[in-house]
Amino acid sequence: MKITNKELEILQILWASETALNAKQISEFKEGMIMSTVQTTLRKLLQKDLIRVDDIIYSGTVLSRTFTPTLTQEAFIAMQYKNLSIANFVSHLLKNKKSKENDQELKEVYELLKEKTEGK
Repeated sequence: MKITNKELEILQILWASETALNAKQISEFKEGMIMSTVQTTLRKLLQKDLIRVDDIIYSGTVLSRTFTPTLTQEAFIAMQYKNLSIANFVSHLLKNKKSKENDQELKEVYELLKEKTEGK
């Protein structure tokens, strides 16, 4: 499932919060967030079932919905990468600039593949 940077940003705010947040609270969380953009993004996240309405509360004199994520951050990451091709991943590593860190990552991938093929 593809999500935009703004959707990911709002999901990260919700994951970091210990309580459900309304659109106003989310827009105040980070400087420069515009309320209408937050509301539009929340609607898109609801359509994608990545968040749910937790409650309807009063925010001053106005009723407001609070939102919580439907997945943990770990479950979301796993979902994003479940269809990742190992061949494409290794190919990407090989195409990157050569560095000691890259060499170490390739060695680790090689060892993991070796263990897997040997049935360990």
